[in-house]
This record gives sequence, C-alpha cells and structure tokens, in this order.
Amino acid sequence: MLYNFCRTLLLSFMKNIIIIAVVIVGAALIWGASMWFVPQEAPFVQPAEVVSTSTEEVVVIATSTEPIAGELPVVSPLAPAEPARIMLTKTQFPYTITIGKTPCGDVIGSLDVVSTDPAKELYWGMTGAMPIWLAFSAVEGKTPATIDMSFNCIMSGAEEDINWGFIVVEKTKEGKYVDGYYRSFKIEGDIIKK
Repeated sequence: MLYNFCRTLLLSFMKNIIIIAVVIVGAALIWGASMWFVPQEAPFVQPAEVVSTSTEEVVVIATSTEPIAGELPVVSPLAPAEPARIMLTKTQFPYTITIGKTPCGDVIGSLDVVSTDPAKELYWGMTGAMPIWLAFSAVEGKTPATIDMSFNCIMSGAEEDINWGFIVVEKTKEGKYVDGYYRSFKIEGDIIKK
C-alpha cells in the first residue's frame, strides 16, 4: 500500500518535472525564433549636450564653461516606448529545510510582480509544477502584487536538495497567456534530515 502510494507520488512528480521542462524549452524556442526573425532597429542616440526627460521637455546641459549661445539643437522625436511588461523585484531565494526543526509556516521570502509602467495594470499567472512543501500566497493576479512563500511542513516525496524554478507569465485580461512574456525566479538550498 505504501509502496503504491510512493510510486504514484514519484510518477506524478516526474510528470510535473517533464511538463516544466517542456514549457521552458518551448518558451526558449519561441523567444529564440522571435529574436532571429524579427528585425532589430538601432536604438535612438541623442547628442551629448541634450538630455530628454520626456517626449515634450528638453533640458540642455552645458559641457563647457562658455555660455550657450544661439538656438537649441534640433532633436529628433524619441522612439515610441516599449509596451508595459511584467517584472519581478527578486529572483533568487536561498532556503534550507531541516526536517523536524524548520517550523510550519516558516517564511521563505517574498517578491513583487510589477508593471514596467506603474500606471498600467497587467495580469499574470504562474505555470508549472510546485513542490508539496511550498505554499504561495498567490499564483495569479494583477500588478502590483506580492507573492509570499512559506514552508507548509508537508515533506512527503521531498528530495535531498532544493532546486525549483518558477515561471510568472503575463496574461491578457481574459486570462490567456501572452506568448514570450514571462519572468522566472528560483528557490535553492538543501533539505537536511537529522
């Protein structure tokens, strides 16, 4: 009975690992194809003496002690801004579990899911398998959002080390994943059996 339970749990775990690997490889292939086939434009470079702080305001910075004479140089309009995308405020979380000593609810860490344009609200969701000992405060939502992670004391089927990567994918308001727009974070450490 215990053997069958462990075997089922192990098979489920292996299936989840394969799904994560397929998602990561697929996302990498999509990203690679988009980088290969989409033409890249040269970035806009402004003259050294002119700094633009927005698309409407130009500030002149003197580069010598002589007064600035004449008219301001003509500055071509800035390239259009990239669309807002999701970002994570932290991506690495070291964590060690000592079986029998690490308390239930022990905090692993927190990260914020934010928009590159704070004025624009974006939707997101996490994909892939998650270990049974890990609890997330949220696995989907809209920006800005905080994901708190904690240890929930369930150690059935745990390995001897912690090496879990997680993917946060941008979503549409309707809940569909946006291809190619994702961020990842990782929890790494050890599980110590005493």
